[in-house]
Amino acid sequence: MSHLVSQIVKIKFHFLILAFLTIGVPAISYALPDLIVQDITISPTSPCVGQTVTVTATLKNNSADATSIFVTIDMIYYLDGVQCDTGWVIAGLGAWATATDISTSCTPSTAGNHSISVFFDSNYDVAESNEGNNTRIESFTWYGPTISRSPTSMTFSAQTGQSAGSQTLRAYP
Repeated sequence: MSHLVSQIVKIKFHFLILAFLTIGVPAISYALPDLIVQDITISPTSPCVGQTVTVTATLKNNSADATSIFVTIDMIYYLDGVQCDTGWVIAGLGAWATATDISTSCTPSTAGNHSISVFFDSNYDVAESNEGNNTRIESFTWYGPTISRSPTSMTFSAQTGQSAGSQTLRAYP
């Protein structure tokens, strides 16, 4: 009888091994970080030409997996397509976490609509699930100087005993 039990145990053991090999070991899947530019803002929100403007770029790790804590994430700022500044996020970024960087070097010299774009991880130092979404472009309006014009009055008077005569006043812009 013990020989029969031994054979049944061997058969069950072989069956379990066969079942394990047939089903296989589930693949271990590792998520990768996904860095996105969540937002670009300026302060003040209605700047005038020549006024110092603070550009704030918010980077988000849109993933459940953190970047390495030893990675430095670079960023490049562009004003109307021309590079105007660079920045860094140091020490990586945790899962779903955000970080901000500030620039004061992206100020146009003319009034009107201008675009500011930010490109994170331009050197591709962080392996990501989506390398194609690391940039964002926003449009902002800069206003020209405000010129206040008000009427000016001028009074002419003649001294006693003299004629005031005729006076012509010309104003040029």
